[in-house]
Amino acid sequence: MQLDCTPVQRVRRLTPPGAFDVVPILERLAENQASVIVIGEVAGALDGWPLVLGGDTVEVCAEGDGLGETEGVVVTEIPPGTTGFADLARDAGTVEIDGSGVRVAGLRDLLRIADASPHSDSRRQALAYGAVLDVQRARLKASAADDRSDEEKIQAWLSEQILVA
Repeated sequence: MQLDCTPVQRVRRLTPPGAFDVVPILERLAENQASVIVIGEVAGALDGWPLVLGGDTVEVCAEGDGLGETEGVVVTEIPPGTTGFADLARDAGTVEIDGSGVRVAGLRDLLRIADASPHSDSRRQALAYGAVLDVQRARLKASAADDRSDEEKIQAWLSEQILVA
């Protein structure tokens, strides 16, 4: 279900009632066109993972020190399992937030960070990233394997059914 929503909808759906809303922080980063790549649990939510958000910050990997001190943002210069910004930039995608774009680490890179992270919840995060990759792979396989129209699929399914008298 998460993959059928927009990235901002995903974040909002995974934010518990009364919890800190990270969307305004993402909007500021996008509006300022900060040279950052969102990582961590917010990136997971933007990419479609199913885990509820628990923090009150947005973790980013910044290019150089151009970001400065920004409220609600935690800068990680070299995330575990990576060599830093340039490494993550190769597979980062851009997510539209209120008309502007913010870069988000690719799922494989997020999985790599989680696998190398010493944090206690990193294993849970790695499983969530793996689950999203599995669902994306299954969706791609299903759409690539069967390019028939819905009507053709229904007719094929009906032709395989056994009639009961």
